[in-house]
Order: sequence, then C-alpha cells, then structure tokens
Amino acid sequence: MEKLDKQTLKVFSIIIYISIIIPFLYALASNPDNIYRLTALTSIFLASLTIRLFIIYTDERYSQFSKIMIFFDLALVYWILLYDKSDVTYVYLFVLIGDAILVHSSNYSFTVAVLSFLTFAFSIYVKTGYPPVQKYIFEMWKEVINFILFYGIFYVARYQIDQRNKLQTTMNELDSKTKQLIKAYDKLKHSSEELEELTIMEERTRIAREIHDTVGHTLTTVLVEIEAGKRLIGKKDDVAKEKLELAQGQVRKGLNSIRSSVRVLKKGEDVLDIVPSLISLIEETELHTEVNIAKNIDENLSIPDVIGKTLYRFLQEGLTNGIKHGKATDFVFNLNRQGEVIKFYLCDNGCGNNEIIDGFGLSTMRERVEKLDGDLEIITNKDQGFCIKINIPCLKQEDLND
Repeated sequence: MEKLDKQTLKVFSIIIYISIIIPFLYALASNPDNIYRLTALTSIFLASLTIRLFIIYTDERYSQFSKIMIFFDLALVYWILLYDKSDVTYVYLFVLIGDAILVHSSNYSFTVAVLSFLTFAFSIYVKTGYPPVQKYIFEMWKEVINFILFYGIFYVARYQIDQRNKLQTTMNELDSKTKQLIKAYDKLKHSSEELEELTIMEERTRIAREIHDTVGHTLTTVLVEIEAGKRLIGKKDDVAKEKLELAQGQVRKGLNSIRSSVRVLKKGEDVLDIVPSLISLIEETELHTEVNIAKNIDENLSIPDVIGKTLYRFLQEGLTNGIKHGKATDFVFNLNRQGEVIKFYLCDNGCGNNEIIDGFGLSTMRERVEKLDGDLEIITNKDQGFCIKINIPCLKQEDLND
C-alpha cells in the first residue's frame, strides 16, 4: 500500500466527496421511490471511504483490510446502481478505481477496474430486463472505452504523484547530505586550522631546540675559554691570547653551525654521520674546555639518521649542562648497541643535585626519547655527579619517518 502524503490525501478526498455528493443528489431527484434505499446505501459507502482515507491509509498495517473494503464497496455500488434508474451513480465506480490506482499496486488496481466494469455491465443487464447477450455486448463497447479512458487518467495521475514523491525524497536526501557536507567541511576546516597551528608550534619547538643545542654548547665552551684567558692575563699573556683566539674561533664556528642548522631546517634535511660527529664533538669539547672525556663508542655502529641526530644532541646537551651547571671536569661516555636496543650512557664528576629540575634542555631530551619510544633515566646526588642513561629501540628508518 502506498501511503499518501497529506497534500495528495486532501485533494483526493475533496474530489471523492464531490464525485459522490453531486451524483447522489441527482439520483435522489431522479428516483423519488428509492430515496431511503439510495440514502442508506450511499451513507454506508461514504462511511467506508472516510474510514479508508483518514484511518486505514494513514497506517500501512491495514493494507490488506483496505483491499477487502474496496470489494465490499463494489457490492454496495452494485445495489446502488440497481436502485438508481438514472445510472448517474456509476461514477462511484470511477471513485473506487481511482482509490485502487492511487493507493494500491498496479495488478490490484487493474483487477478492481475490471470488476468495476463488470459490476456496471451486470447492473445494466439486470435493469434492462436481461436483453439478448450479443446485442447487449455490442452496446457495452462504448462503456468499455469510458472505463479505459478513466483508468488511463487515474494511472497517469498516479505516475505524476509517484514522480513528485521521488523528487521530493531526492530533494530531502540532497538537503540532508548538503547539511552533512557543510558539517563535515566545518569540522575539516577546524581540524585543518588545528593541524596548521600544531605544525607551526612543532616547527617553532624544533627551531628552538636547534638554537638551544647549537648556541648553548658553543657559548659554554667560549665562556670557559674566556675565563681561562682572563686568569692568564698578566701571567702568561701568550697563553691568554691563545685562549681568547680559540674562543673567537669557537664563536665563528658557532655562527656557522647556526647558519647550517637554519639551512637544514629550511631544506628539511637531518642526515648525520653519527660516529665521526660524536668523536668530533668530544675532541672539540676537550680542546676548548680543558675537560677529560673517556669515550667508548662502537665505531661500527649503524643507527638510523633520526636516532643519530637525537643522540648527538643528547651528548651535546649532557656535556654543556655538566660543564656549565655541574662544574664537571671529567666525563665518561659509552654508546653501543645490544640487539635491537641502542644504549647511551654519559656520566660526569660534577656537583650533582638531590633534586632534578627539568629545564628546557632536559624537557626537550625527555620529549625526544618518548617520541622514539625509548626510556630515560637520570641518576644524581649532591656532590656525586650526574649520569644519563638512555635506551632506544632501533627501529627501521621508514618506521621512524612515519
């Protein structure tokens, strides 16, 4: 059963009532002897139609019951036609045909149309006193055309209603999808803005780390050399001059390192030959700061570039903090690989501390270790030095890039 929308049901109801009431009034005027019978039968017919239109057709559960009611109404119309000598009430049959076409399936509506014609034909056959069949059939041909015409009109109307309903459904779906797309677009835009802001923050943090690691280590070594030079002025002027020249050279090197870091950041390159770079960092630190660094580095160590760059920064940060804050003069540094784990160890003889305070350097170190799925352990006590132990799983380069 096709559920009618409110607008279609309203129009259909008006047409039905007009199609019943006007012929009914004409039939009453033409059949004064059968007024009561026609009134009673038509009232039952109207009541049946009203129940279908406003109760049954609003609930699809009563579909089969509505079909039975239409057959019942066909019987009512047959008796109405028998009592109506003017034959005007045969319009009721068209009402039933329209009812079946607009609400029910094509097969059912065709059946109702055939039965309606047979009902009309048989009522005429009875009222005319059972004329010869051949003559009667010939007279009925023009009525067949009328029924076919009305059936076609109602069928076209049903098609137009179906197309309108499909169009309305499509429009509603489009409207719903448009709202969903707008909502998705707003969400995507918000996510894009958040991602852009996060990217900017990550880039700022990265630049800050590069500047901190490069400048911090350079300035620490320069300060040590300047302090040594100041102490030697007036005592060993030649050595003091050498220290100041070394400090000057270290500043130049620091500036070059900053420029190099900026270029790397700009190009997105982070390629580092880890073992030679670590050895070079240790040797330069010993040269410029007069500290001793006992190193044990596996020279055949193969490490992905991302981890290598991070380990370099760890050593740089550890040496800088040990010299600047811990006043350390001796360091022990070990770097090796056990299975799939890279082990980093740096320990100094500095002043140490009973409380670990994470500054920018240590905080950055922790973040980098966590990002590489590693673990960081710091061991320190007052006057007992400062030790850093780091274990990092040596993942494949492509996994780290992801």
